Amino acid sequence: MRKSILIAMAVLLMTGHMVLQARAEKAYVFNTSKITLRTGPEVGKKIIAMLPQDEPVEVLQEDESGWSLVRLLKSSWDNKEGWVLSRYLVTRLPLPIQVNALTEENSRLKTKLTNSEKGCGESVLQRDK
Repeated sequence: MRKSILIAMAVLLMTGHMVLQARAEKAYVFNTSKITLRTGPEVGKKIIAMLPQDEPVEVLQEDESGWSLVRLLKSSWDNKEGWVLSRYLVTRLPLPIQVNALTEENSRLKTKLTNSEKGCGESVLQRDK
């Protein structure tokens, strides 16, 4: 009985690991110039598109030869799929996108603070009347 439980647990752990490997991951194109999206995982395959730096993609599969099957995430690409060299992909958010997001958040927080200060000032004035 104990042996069968151990076997069942081992099988569950192995299949769980396989599921984690199969999950798609968001990544970004990282290169100083455009990279090629191809119909297959070889430089001789037809070029489908040229992808600019910081282009968001979903990594669907990675192969042992250094290529990744990706889906383009921007609506203008219409969910196009193709192969890119894996070395041109990074999973961290690119710095220009981080800067834009933080700048927008900073502006939003400044506006919120200004509105809060106005509200506090009005409350104090009403209290002192």
